[in-house]
Amino acid sequence: MKRVLLSAALLAVISFQSQLQVVAAELNSNQSEIVSPFKLTNSIQGEQAPQVNQNIKFQYSNAMPPAPSNELNVSNQIKTGVSKDEIQLKLQEEQVPHKENVLKAWVKQDRATGNWHGLRGKLEDHGLSFEGYYYMDNLLKTRGGYEERKNGKKAMLLPYLYYGATLDTEKAGLWKGGTFYTAAELYGKTGMSLDEIGDTADVTSLDGYTQRHQLTQYWYQQKLFNNHYRIKIGRDSTLNEFDYQATRSSFVNFGMVDNPMLTQAYLLPATPYAGFGILNEIKPTDNTSLKVGVYEGSPKPGTHSPAGFFNGRGHYVTAMEAAYTPTIKDHSGKYYLGSYIHSANWEKVYNGDLAHSNRGLYLGFEQKITNEKHDAEQGLTINSRFGKCPSDRNLITAYYSLGATYKGLIPKRDKDLLGVSWYYANLSRDSKNLSSEGGTKMHDEKAIETFYNFAVTPWFSIQPDFQYVVKPGGTGCNATIFGLRTVFTF
Repeated sequence: MKRVLLSAALLAVISFQSQLQVVAAELNSNQSEIVSPFKLTNSIQGEQAPQVNQNIKFQYSNAMPPAPSNELNVSNQIKTGVSKDEIQLKLQEEQVPHKENVLKAWVKQDRATGNWHGLRGKLEDHGLSFEGYYYMDNLLKTRGGYEERKNGKKAMLLPYLYYGATLDTEKAGLWKGGTFYTAAELYGKTGMSLDEIGDTADVTSLDGYTQRHQLTQYWYQQKLFNNHYRIKIGRDSTLNEFDYQATRSSFVNFGMVDNPMLTQAYLLPATPYAGFGILNEIKPTDNTSLKVGVYEGSPKPGTHSPAGFFNGRGHYVTAMEAAYTPTIKDHSGKYYLGSYIHSANWEKVYNGDLAHSNRGLYLGFEQKITNEKHDAEQGLTINSRFGKCPSDRNLITAYYSLGATYKGLIPKRDKDLLGVSWYYANLSRDSKNLSSEGGTKMHDEKAIETFYNFAVTPWFSIQPDFQYVVKPGGTGCNATIFGLRTVFTF
């Protein structure tokens, strides 16, 4: 399966190179491609004025439609004393499309690799679609983090590649309501948090904790009974289904994107440690849902077999969530309540005794507050999360977050996104007591992040980012991090 995805990614890269070649060819094209509308002789002033050829032909790329032509009366131009060179130049300016039109057509595409000369569109019409994203986080810690490194500056680049394929069975002419999906991820290297800062959440969501390239998702989903029931089986990240907030996906800090309480000690399997499982969802109405998922509790990175789920020798984690998604005065929202339980025995923080299972409760919402008149996608959205779990077996025992995003805040920058968020990680009482006995006082961890995402093109964005982490890991020094994230969609 990984070979199929690699082949698809290679096809995308080849198409991308082809797009660049088309642009380069158009920009470097010379005037010989144009059939001249008339011929000028050295004795033109003494002869009859030539007539403009009505059958002018041009060579255009598929991405550049012909510009409307305007006829010139050459005789009148000569009578007024205009030189033949000026006539030629004016004709070329009016009848030859501007070279920048090629670039404009390219940058307006939804994806950098375009439509693969029509192949991509045909495949999508038959149910097969491909997606790809390349991220690059450029992070600079100017101060703080681990005590021994609090005064040192550190810069780091973290590349990340995600690519996947989807098959819609109905469009493919097979059966209705089915979806196959598979995806792979490439993590560049260990991130800033593990090496320099020591925070509990991670200052970037792109940290794979080690360099790896792996197949992280493969699943099949079937919708039945007019979409009132959905079943999903395969290897998946639980954070795609539980405690998910779409408006938080553009933040850099993992504690702003997701809930670190749910993933501490790999409680809920999530990429890069996605697990095999089965999800069932019931939708009694269009805006209410109840979902229950059972996943393998100890997935191993790099393993693709579902044997750990079916052999009965491993542990399991069960997650449940009820959601309500109303639309209030054209403002969409989502409100949800969920819980989870992990079947394994967990070592208690303070004395090392074993506790039977681990569990937690969470809730959250995201709500659109304002819509701009001409575009409902633009406007202000607020979001919040809360989570609670036992103090005796977890480092983070409570988690709170509050954030807001505004799309299209600046006039004529309708696709840009501004975001600000804050989180508070309440570290457990037992962890604090244990740290105090060792001579180190432990505090709760807090952080704030703000960013502005410039949508340069539909497929390329640049995002300056700022983070400030208070007491990372409970014992570290307050850390200041500047970042620049770039994203390519291909």
